[in-house]
Amino acid sequence: MKNNIINPALTVRICMDLAFFTRKLEVKVLFIESCTGGLASSWISSFNGSSSWFEGSLVTYSNRMKNIFLKISEKELLTHGAVSDQVASSMANSLLKQKVENIVTSSITGIAGPSGGSQKKPVGLVFFGWAGPWGVDTSHKKFTGNRQQIREEAAKYAIINLAKRVAVNL
Repeated sequence: MKNNIINPALTVRICMDLAFFTRKLEVKVLFIESCTGGLASSWISSFNGSSSWFEGSLVTYSNRMKNIFLKISEKELLTHGAVSDQVASSMANSLLKQKVENIVTSSITGIAGPSGGSQKKPVGLVFFGWAGPWGVDTSHKKFTGNRQQIREEAAKYAIINLAKRVAVNL
């Protein structure tokens, strides 16, 4: 099995779609990533001119970083776990609570493996959050493959679904 399953042309296409829709809606993108470690943001920022539609990103890998930078309470993290619908929602909504205007966000939190999984939360389980004029939406998926494949699939899924949400709000 290949280590890299994402076709570079597909990466370009999904990022260009996101760029098109965010420019039309006149918003900028902010990613809050955990298990992908900034991969989605790296793809986006590799485009010349991305500063016109990409505000930036935060990699909040640990619970401590989620608490300090995103103000997600220790109680929420302990009650639901960092890999949960509730935390994905809080991550996506965290900066919008600060009244940041014309921003849409995407959050990614999960277990990329190869260790760290459990029966309840297996390796490959990733939760997503998207926030913008539509409110906050969440979803989760179970990806298969090695660590890099899971990270790439999660980044791709987050970008595609943010683009869809922005497009619907044009």
